Amino acid sequence: MIYISGSISNDPDYKRKFKKAERYLSDNYVGVIVNPVEHCELNFDVKNTSWHDFMIFDLNLLKKCNKIFMLKDWQESVGATIEHMWAQKLGIEVIYE
Repeated sequence: MIYISGSISNDPDYKRKFKKAERYLSDNYVGVIVNPVEHCELNFDVKNTSWHDFMIFDLNLLKKCNKIFMLKDWQESVGATIEHMWAQKLGIEVIYE
């Protein structure tokens, strides 16, 4: 499973960016693609959920994966930086866009 990570809060076009990454990964990697944007929209009332609750949910998704795909803007995001660190601590393979 490959988890997509990148800036969300700082990017008004984040949905398109994550969907584009999902298409790229499905064309180039074998396995399940985990797009946290879609998972959160399916599982939460997005407007009434805290950033912290999203992060806990996303980190639990990430720990089930064996790879993480870091979008180019990941270093601009506190959440993506946390996901990157978590992946490294868990020994998850990191792939950079």
